[in-house]
Amino acid sequence: MDKLTIKTENTVLKLYTQSLVVSLVESVNGKTGVVVLNANDVGSDVAGSAATVQQNLDEAVNSLNNELSALSGEVETKANAAAVVQALATKADLIDGVIPASQLPSYVDDVLVYPTWSAFPVVGEAGKIYVTEDTNKTYRWSGSGYVVIADGVALGETATTAYRGDRGKAAYDHSLSQGNPHNTTTSDIPEGNKLYFTEDRVRSTIPIWMDINTLAGVAWHSSVDVSKSKIEIAKNQGNILIRGYLWMGGNIGSNITLITHTDERFMCDISFLQSTTIGTTLAQLFFMTNNLSRVVYANQGPDIFAGVNKFTLVGSSLSQNIVYHLAQVVVGKAKV
Repeated sequence: MDKLTIKTENTVLKLYTQSLVVSLVESVNGKTGVVVLNANDVGSDVAGSAATVQQNLDEAVNSLNNELSALSGEVETKANAAAVVQALATKADLIDGVIPASQLPSYVDDVLVYPTWSAFPVVGEAGKIYVTEDTNKTYRWSGSGYVVIADGVALGETATTAYRGDRGKAAYDHSLSQGNPHNTTTSDIPEGNKLYFTEDRVRSTIPIWMDINTLAGVAWHSSVDVSKSKIEIAKNQGNILIRGYLWMGGNIGSNITLITHTDERFMCDISFLQSTTIGTTLAQLFFMTNNLSRVVYANQGPDIFAGVNKFTLVGSSLSQNIVYHLAQVVVGKAKV
C-alpha cells in the first residue's frame, strides 16, 4: 500500500495514498497557471513558526517547574500542625495572672517566707528562695549558709535604710507650713551674738550721740557762735534726745529760733507729743575770763519746740558772751 510520510522535528505524520482524494484546482489565492505558492497563499504559518512556538512553550514549562520547586521548599520549612500542638502543650498556664510553681524552672521552683532570718531552717535547700518578712530581704542556700540575693527595701533611720513614708510625708507637709507651727518663742532659741529685745536692755542702752552738724539741713541763728557751741543728738529707746551748750555771740530777743534740722533719721512723730512745746529750761552759765567758775541762772525760759516732724531749739532773751548749757533731754518720739 502506497503511503506518504511527513516528518517534522517532533512529529511524524503518515498518510495512506488510497485515502487521499486528489482534485484539480484552477487557481490558488488568485494565482493561475504554473504558480509558486507561499504560506500566505494557503493560510499557514511561515517556515520556522512551529519551532518558535515549541521554544516558547518549553520556556513556559521550565519557568513553571522553577516556581513549583521554590514553593515546595517554602512549604517544607513551615511547622506542621503536630509540632504546633506539641509546642502549645509545653507553655505555662497562668492562674490569676501567676505562673504556678509546677511550671517554673527547677531553680525557682519554690519561695519560702519566714517572719525573720532566725526562723529559717538550719539547713536550707538548693533551688529555693527564702524571704524574711521583717526586712523584706531574699536569700538562697549556698550549701553552707544563707546568702542574700536582694536587699529589698528596708525601713529604718540609718544610711542603708529607707525612711518610713508616713513620717516622710508628715515632715514634708510640715515644711510647707507657714507662721510658727511650733509656737517657738525667743526664749527657746539661744541668743548667740545677736541679743533679743527686752525693755530692761533698752532702758540700760547707752545712747550713741552724734554732732548735730552732721545732720542734713542744719541751720543756726547768726547770734550763736557755732565754733564755740556743741549740740549733740541721739536716738534711744524710741526717743530723740539732745544735749550740749550754746555760746551766744550776740544778744537775742524772746522766742528766737536757735537751731533747726531736716534730717529724716531724727524726725519726731508729733502724734506722741502732748503739745507742740516741750518745756525744757536752758541753764545759764556766766562766763568770766580766766576764771573757771560758772554762775548758774535758772528759769531763763528757752524751749525745745517740736515742729512738723522735726524739732526747733528756741531761746528767750539770751545775752552775749554767755554759755547756755542744755542737759540731756527728750525731744520727742522718733518717727522711724
